Amino acid sequence: DPLALPHGRCDRCSCYEAGTEQDEQSITRCDQVTGQCQCKPNVIGRDCGECQPGYFNIRSGNGCENCLCDPVGSYNSTCDRYSGQCHCRPGVMGQRCDQCENYFYGFSSEGCKPCECDESGSKGFQCDQNGQCPCNDNVEGRRCDRCKENKYDRHRGCIDCPDCYNLVQDAADLHRAKLFNLSQTLDEIARTPVTNDDEFEAKLKAVQEKVAVLAQDARDNSGDGGQTYAEVIDDLHKHLDSVREHLVSADKFQDDANAEIDRARQNYTILDQITENAKKELQQALDLLNDEGAQALARAKEKSVEFGQQSEQISDISREARALADKLESEAQFDLKNAKDAKDAVEKAHQLAKSAVDLQLKIGTELRSEVGLELSHVKQSLGTVVQTSKEALRKANEVYDTALTLLNDVNRQTQPEIDISQLKKDAVAANERADELLKQITELSNSNGELFADFETEQELTEALLKRAEQQQLEDIELLERAKAALDKATKAVEQGDNTLKEANNTYEKLAGFQSDVQRTSESAEKALQTVPNIEKEIQNAESLISQAEEALDGANKNANEAKKNAQEAQLKYAEQASKDAELIRRKANETKVAARNLREEADQLNHRVKLTEMDIFKLEESSTKDDNLVDDAKRKVGQAKADTQEAQKQIEKANADLTA
Repeated sequence: DPLALPHGRCDRCSCYEAGTEQDEQSITRCDQVTGQCQCKPNVIGRDCGECQPGYFNIRSGNGCENCLCDPVGSYNSTCDRYSGQCHCRPGVMGQRCDQCENYFYGFSSEGCKPCECDESGSKGFQCDQNGQCPCNDNVEGRRCDRCKENKYDRHRGCIDCPDCYNLVQDAADLHRAKLFNLSQTLDEIARTPVTNDDEFEAKLKAVQEKVAVLAQDARDNSGDGGQTYAEVIDDLHKHLDSVREHLVSADKFQDDANAEIDRARQNYTILDQITENAKKELQQALDLLNDEGAQALARAKEKSVEFGQQSEQISDISREARALADKLESEAQFDLKNAKDAKDAVEKAHQLAKSAVDLQLKIGTELRSEVGLELSHVKQSLGTVVQTSKEALRKANEVYDTALTLLNDVNRQTQPEIDISQLKKDAVAANERADELLKQITELSNSNGELFADFETEQELTEALLKRAEQQQLEDIELLERAKAALDKATKAVEQGDNTLKEANNTYEKLAGFQSDVQRTSESAEKALQTVPNIEKEIQNAESLISQAEEALDGANKNANEAKKNAQEAQLKYAEQASKDAELIRRKANETKVAARNLREEADQLNHRVKLTEMDIFKLEESSTKDDNLVDDAKRKVGQAKADTQEAQKQIEKANADLTA
């Protein structure tokens, strides 16, 4: 208030003239209190000295102008406050950032992209708004970086290829013509979608029916006897398992037979030990007889010389000899008991062996007719061996009894009178019996030679059967390999059939989808006729769906034909072969099972019989050895008896001479 007291101080408005409104007198005025100047349009500030954001050119005197920055080509709506230049994105130029720079294209919110025209193939480096560079003749591509069809060597101007490449060009043109015809067909379908719907649906339904039949045929593909491939494979697995089970059973039978053989061997070892003990006891008895008899005779001689009493000395000698004879007789009876025990052990071992043979015969019932004759022959041989062994043992016992009788006759003499002639006769008779026994033992050895020959024949037969079993085993292995090959072939056939079924199902699902697409196309076409404003959009959708349906229909026809062809080939090629292979494998598996079981049992039984024959031969050899030892002992005892008789006679004669003197 200029009139107020005290008077205050007024400041100048300090308005920016270019941005402030003026009165009629061209004077800039401001608010009397705040000092805010009256700004021109789009000008801000107390002194109206700057443009508001998005505006520029305050110096124009008419207020600030709008920057009008392009929202696509610029970062924001602000610009330089004096020049009005907007802040442009990469590759964008212009005051408003509304165009691409030279040699750039693709105006967008990310800026512009470089043309990158090829130096050799382009006429210039500036491309159009789509990025297409100006290409030289016979050059194509956005960047003009490749030759056209049937041209090559861009740096030389894309010259013509050799004439042989014209065939490729012709094939490409043919495909283009087909694509053009297909495009026209689709355009025609798009122009009249409702008219052809019924015919198309009828064809589509027919194709669906064919595909359904094909799918059912693929499901019904079967092998021999109405079985599916999976069932045939299961049968093959079952037969292979059965073959394996029979082989395992045959192995078990062989193990049982081996166990019986082991037990027979153990019994044989026990028998051998008993026999050895009996031999030792007998030898000890003979040694005792020789040693103590000689000692008793020596003592008798000494007593006869020392005392000169003939009767009493002879009686003492006789009593001592009698006691010694009784002792030897007791020991001999003990040895006979051991021999009887050994004989019982032999019979027990024979019974065990016979039980093992019976067990083998029970296991191999199917081979009884084939090996019955051989078994009876072996039993007869065993009976002959046993009888011969018993006869040899009996004769050995007779020799032993004879020798023992001779010895007892000598030792029991209690009278000085001795029948020397009778002793000589007895000695001669003992020698004759010994010679006869030796002759019988020789004959027994000869008969055993025939048994050895039979054993060699049995051994050769066993070796032949073993070779046959090995050959059969090789055939079994080959059969298993063929079975595996047939199984693999059948598996591949099943896989191919499954693939065919899957393809048919996929085709069926596609056609089912196509039917719904066609239905939607028909509905869309009807709605398009009723709703004129949206007809163009619906027609485009219908064209797209019909195009997809046509392509899928062609693919479905192709896939269906190929699937049908594959299914027929698989059925003709693999079903019959799988059936034949399965039947052949089934038959050969059964034959192999029977042959393998028979051969294994036959080999086991023959092996067992060979073992038994070996044991019998060993027993015969041992019996022959015992017989020879008994004969030698008998001869030695007879000789000793003769010597003792002569010595006793000399002692008696000497005693008579002493008494006479």
